[in-house]
Amino acid sequence: MAKHRKPTAGQRILQGAREALAIARGELKPARVYYFTGTPTVGRRKSSRSGKIAPAHPGELLAEITIPASGKSKAEIARRLGISRHALQAILESRRPVTPAIAARLGKLFGDGAAVWLRMQAAHDAWQSEHREK
Repeated sequence: MAKHRKPTAGQRILQGAREALAIARGELKPARVYYFTGTPTVGRRKSSRSGKIAPAHPGELLAEITIPASGKSKAEIARRLGISRHALQAILESRRPVTPAIAARLGKLFGDGAAVWLRMQAAHDAWQSEHREK
């Protein structure tokens, strides 16, 4: 019998993102709703991520959840973003950052705004710079 392992912080973040997409599509009802605005609390709670684990790169979220949920091919997404397929692939593989211009295009394409993508990139970059110096 396989031993059940506790999910990592990255897996919990991706699960929260999957739940948020399901709520947005109406496939899932939120367990809790934020009192003041009436919006679901998914993603609003303070992260329980330990400081030892790096925040996810926005490309990971794009590759694992957002693009497959959209039902569009990577080539179609790259065309709509106005970048090459190679540039999109570099972002998906976490080799290239999400710039403010690309974040604005992602926000417009997926309807969630540029701030989401910029915050993810900033958190990832800050963690990387803090831990690279040690």
